[in-house]
Amino acid sequence: MFSLAVSSARYQWRNLLGSAVALACGIGLLSATLLVIVSAQPHPPTQYADADIVVASEVLGETYNSTPVRRPWDESAEGSMVARLGRVDGVVSVIPSSVFPAQLVEGDRVLTPTDRDDLLGHNISSSALGGNRLIAGSPPVGAGQIVAPESSGLGVGDSTALVTVAGRTDVIVAGLAQGRSVYVDDATARTLSGGATTIGVILDEGVDTDSVRAEFAAIVGASGDVLTGDDLVAIESSADRGARNIGSQLLGAMGLLAATITVFIVATTFAFTVTQRRRELGLLRAVGATPGQVRRMLLAEAVVIGAVSSVVGSVLGCALAPMLGGWMRDAGMLPAGWELSMTVIPVLASTATGLGVAVTGVWFASRRATRVQPMESLREAQAERSPMTRVRWIAGGAGVVGAFGFAALGATSSSGGSTASFAVAAVMSAIIGATALGPVYLSRLIRVFVWGSSPTAELVRAESSHGVRRVSSVLSPILVLAGFAVMLTGLIDTMDKAFGETASAAVPSELVVSPGEGSPALPLDVVDTVQSYGGSVIAPVATMLVYGDRAMDVWGIDTVALSSMGLTTDEGSVDDLAPGTVVLDVDAASRLGAGVGATVRTVFPDGEEEPLEVVAVVSGGPAFSYVDTETALAHDPVAMTPLLYVDGVEQAALTDALAGTGVRVETPAQYESAGNAEDARLLRLFELALVGLSLGFAALAVANTMLMATSDRRPAFTLLQRIGATRRQILGVVAVEAAVVAVIGAVLGAALAWPALAGVAAGLADDLGTPVSLEVRWSAVVGVGAVSLVIGLVSAVVPAMRAMRPALTR
Repeated sequence: MFSLAVSSARYQWRNLLGSAVALACGIGLLSATLLVIVSAQPHPPTQYADADIVVASEVLGETYNSTPVRRPWDESAEGSMVARLGRVDGVVSVIPSSVFPAQLVEGDRVLTPTDRDDLLGHNISSSALGGNRLIAGSPPVGAGQIVAPESSGLGVGDSTALVTVAGRTDVIVAGLAQGRSVYVDDATARTLSGGATTIGVILDEGVDTDSVRAEFAAIVGASGDVLTGDDLVAIESSADRGARNIGSQLLGAMGLLAATITVFIVATTFAFTVTQRRRELGLLRAVGATPGQVRRMLLAEAVVIGAVSSVVGSVLGCALAPMLGGWMRDAGMLPAGWELSMTVIPVLASTATGLGVAVTGVWFASRRATRVQPMESLREAQAERSPMTRVRWIAGGAGVVGAFGFAALGATSSSGGSTASFAVAAVMSAIIGATALGPVYLSRLIRVFVWGSSPTAELVRAESSHGVRRVSSVLSPILVLAGFAVMLTGLIDTMDKAFGETASAAVPSELVVSPGEGSPALPLDVVDTVQSYGGSVIAPVATMLVYGDRAMDVWGIDTVALSSMGLTTDEGSVDDLAPGTVVLDVDAASRLGAGVGATVRTVFPDGEEEPLEVVAVVSGGPAFSYVDTETALAHDPVAMTPLLYVDGVEQAALTDALAGTGVRVETPAQYESAGNAEDARLLRLFELALVGLSLGFAALAVANTMLMATSDRRPAFTLLQRIGATRRQILGVVAVEAAVVAVIGAVLGAALAWPALAGVAAGLADDLGTPVSLEVRWSAVVGVGAVSLVIGLVSAVVPAMRAMRPALTR
């Protein structure tokens, strides 16, 4: 049976080529995404590449992306810990690592762009722990010198400005180092960091690391962690974790979409192949083949195709992975230090998945093949009988119900992430339903689009009724392309506009002074300048509080400023904010299960624990919680000012006053537009990748189906020519049919996205408490229609021209 399957696959290679290519492409993309994901798993930071052991302080809680927040050692505790660790036999050096926000700027230009999660400032002694070696010049001596990263474009001896939470300071570049870090002397670093949370240790050669680690563990006790080897991933930076989370979402979506569409194409192709091979399968039954043997033959064909395509796809994935990962790293969707590591498991998993996809795609088609009777081998007519099977009715009905069900769930969802997930599920269900029910409505729609009594119109209508399964197979990938393209673009535009308008309306001032691009916060000298310039200024400080085991953003702000921010007070009164109290955002109150009058256990960044009484619950604000300014600064001396709300000052005048500082003076609308620029950039990259992926697979599927269908229509072309039809007339029939199906697919696909987008708008309106208008990017609808038309015409006309060559030479 296997040898027969191999022979059959070789004979049917033209019909099976499209499935093989689609499967190879799908497995190639899956293999590439798996390799990138595996390579992007947490790695020990390069900052500690030469450290044999790292001692990390006690964990207080975790941030939104699971980064541990650690209790910093004060100067006395740090000194004591360093001395005790240094007395252990075999220890060469013990080096605390002080990290703080820092940037180098020239006028308004940031030489070392970063964000609040990516802290570039380090003490110079920590460079001995690895990663960023000094490549020119000398270490800094005193507060007026720095070691700049080579990537900054500066040279030894150059003057520049160092921006920290303490303000802008003119410095001299004493040396250059690898990487992106900015190094200052140890004494300056301590004043800017608020205390070290890690201490690196270098041992003598030949010293048993495990025994030293055991001694360190006895010294540290429960006040910290002793880390070696792969355990160092516990001190990975928040910036790297955040980039990995973003990349994982895109890679997961790409892998899922590739796998879904690949199964879709393979299943559709084999179902169509079974219809084409009805006479062949009937002949096998006539010579004694049992239904089980026919099924096993088809499944064996799938194994042959799946094995070859999966191996080719896995090799393709190995070649694609470095390009995919490099693009994502450069786009900020993977850690800056990401490098591809070739491992066997992702390749083997992709190959096995390819086999599974091929067999799964053929399984249902093989069940249909077993119903072919021996007398089918004597039939000349190829008209389809009963294209609507019971399975199609069930799948179609389930798809329609699922589409509206998921759209309804999206409308009642309480978060943007789940709303988007329900939208994707709704579109996929709608596409499945529309594809399964295609034979019911497709020929009727074609009659609506193709009217008149011309020979071409008559032939197109007759062909659509005669080969409704073929036409439906061509329609399905266009539905996938149009449905997902319109849904993704509409989803992004609707969410972008809704969040932008809501955030802009929540800004409680005429102007916003915010850090320039690549800056994490405003330095104190800028804050002083704005406050001295006049007008009303709200100047919060941003820090962090740990509630239970979760670290959340908190603003330090005075009562008057908080009252003037226009927040909606759900419970209590913000006027009661004072030392020992806290105002919670409604989301934070819900997570903590705390209302007005409750006492919540909190830990401040310096490690001090203090119970705070909840005096108000608010909504519509920019932070999770609010404490008074004095409390915030008392526990976090390096707390940063994220922005300033300013009233009563002319924008142009304030802009002139802050010229050369790199900050932005904007209206609420301008501020929100600039603030959302990074999110918008990432969303556009998501959109580009997923829509491009859908387009590629749709083009492949349409071309594959058209190639199969055209080879099956050669006898019809020959007959038309013999009764007087010209080559141009036949190609006209083929082109009109392809164009009509492409237009129907584009219009119907766009319509299928509508319930999902309506659910998104309703869900956002409920979540934001304000009406949200549904945004549809009509350029995307027109573009999808045009692309579908081109794909359909090229995929239909070119094979038809080739198919008619033998007939024309007779």
